[in-house]
Amino acid sequence: MDNQNSIFTRAQTYETAAQRNEGLRTYMLRIYNLMGLGVALTGVTALFMAVNPQLMQTIALGPMKWVLFIGVLGLGFIAPKIFMTGSKTAAHTCFWVYAGLW
Repeated sequence: MDNQNSIFTRAQTYETAAQRNEGLRTYMLRIYNLMGLGVALTGVTALFMAVNPQLMQTIALGPMKWVLFIGVLGLGFIAPKIFMTGSKTAAHTCFWVYAGLW
């Protein structure tokens, strides 16, 4: 009788671990997809800048370069605080703006 309870408990433990692993896998897949889309946004922004040399010169040679520089640094420092507020919308917005600025 005691052996059957032990087997039943072990089976429950394995089932719980499998569910936890599946949940973690799903979560990490969402994170990796989001990161990949962020890199894609950065690439599309860079491509847009590369095909518009006049716009690139305006930004690189004018005062806008400092706005972008301070924006990237500022978001780098402030983003963790925004992420810890618990607002999904604020975190996503911060992420997409940061990816676009790069």
